[in-house]
Amino acid sequence: MIYFILTVYSLVLASFLHVVGMNYPLRKPFLRRISSECDYCGEKLLTIHLLPVVSFILLKGRTGCCNQSMSWSYFIVEILAPIFVCILYKVYGLENSFYLYIFIFSLLLILYVSDIFYLHIPNLILFLYFISCASYYGYVDFTLLLQHTYQLILGIIVFIGIYLFVRKGFGFGDIKLLILLCFFFEF
Repeated sequence: MIYFILTVYSLVLASFLHVVGMNYPLRKPFLRRISSECDYCGEKLLTIHLLPVVSFILLKGRTGCCNQSMSWSYFIVEILAPIFVCILYKVYGLENSFYLYIFIFSLLLILYVSDIFYLHIPNLILFLYFISCASYYGYVDFTLLLQHTYQLILGIIVFIGIYLFVRKGFGFGDIKLLILLCFFFEF
């Protein structure tokens, strides 16, 4: 039963985070809007079109209103999110690590969508996640915060060095994300 609940919640979360990743870089509202709308024609979506995974399959990857091809990122994100969340639950149960990794996963999902569609890693999103994780580490154990800060400094040195000397294949958004991941994870 717990896996069913986790699957449903992770589908809803992944769908919402996909919307955040699609709308935040364009500065379009995603929290206070009245209803969801088609990416192409702007028509209000029917309730059946809002069901994660099911709507993509029923509509055969096309929009229900203007019959345009939907992005496969919707389907990929909505399929992989429950798998990832259930694996995390299997490994960590409902311990603090489970929630921390869900939090980090949500960041990566937003940035994946933003980067795929707009080649943009929003600084504000990175900053909010950094502040949240720093607060968590400081709350759990101050020495843990210091250890992760040390990792952050090492990450800055290594990845800025890579960016300055290699430059091929790395945008600065990738470097910012890699540096932030140095802060999140332990050696």
